[in-house]
Amino acid sequence: MKHIFFSMLLLASASLTFAQDRDRDRDRDDRDRNYRDERNYNARGDVPSNVWNSFHRDYPNSSNERWEREGRNWHVYYSDPRYNNRNVDVYYDRRGRLLDSHTAWDYNNLPQDFNQRIYNRYHIRDNNYRVYRIERPYGEPIFQIVVNDDGRQRTFYTDQYGNSIRYRDRH
Repeated sequence: MKHIFFSMLLLASASLTFAQDRDRDRDRDDRDRNYRDERNYNARGDVPSNVWNSFHRDYPNSSNERWEREGRNWHVYYSDPRYNNRNVDVYYDRRGRLLDSHTAWDYNNLPQDFNQRIYNRYHIRDNNYRVYRIERPYGEPIFQIVVNDDGRQRTFYTDQYGNSIRYRDRH
C-alpha cells in the first residue's frame, strides 16, 4: 500500500512540475509589447501585408515612409504633401487597424483664441512650445502641447478649442 501511495505522490509532483507556467507566458507577452525595434523597414516584405495595405489605403499619396516595429504595433513616419510636407507619425496595430496619427502642426493654423487660451492657462512665453494634431479613427482631433519649461518638458492635451482634456497617449 505504501508503494502505491508514494507512486501516486511522485506522479502528482511530476505533473505539477511540468505544468504550464502562465506567468512566464504573460511575462513574454509584456516583453513583446514593450519591445521597440529601431531598424527602418522600407521593403514591403518587412512589414506585414495587412498593415502595409491599410497604410497605403489610408494615405495613398505617401512616399518615402520609414517603418518601425514597437512591440506588437507598427509605426510609420513620412512627410505628408497634404500638410505642406509636415512630418506625420502613424500608428497601426498588428492587424492593420489605424490607432492614431500625430502631425506636427503650425501655430499659424491654430485659431487666435486657441493660442490665447494656451498662453493664459500654461503661462508660456515666446511660442516656447510645439503642437501636434492627433487624429483618431473615432472622435474629434485633439492637440498635444509640448512645453519647454526651464529645460523640462511638459505635455498637455487639449480639444480643438484649447480646453484641457485628459488623454492617454500610448506612444
